Amino acid sequence: MEKTEIVKGLEGIVGQDRVQTDEQAVLEAAKDYIGFRVFQRADGKNFAPRAACVVKAKSTQEISQAMKFLNDNKIDVVPRTGGSSVTL
Repeated sequence: MEKTEIVKGLEGIVGQDRVQTDEQAVLEAAKDYIGFRVFQRADGKNFAPRAACVVKAKSTQEISQAMKFLNDNKIDVVPRTGGSSVTL
């Protein structure tokens, strides 16, 4: 599935204003507070492919629908929590 199709599908679930695709938002979400995460460290080194977008769901219903869409289309997901390195 192409990146644009992924983004459009997620926008249909959570709304266009809740799906961020700009590079800064994606890079910021990939950072870790301490910098030990394998996705992108605080020093800017990348160790994995960059995400297509960041989804800011408003409810567990939206999260459930988004996860179903992503799972049905076999799209990898990296859940984001507080970014403090103590949770994954």
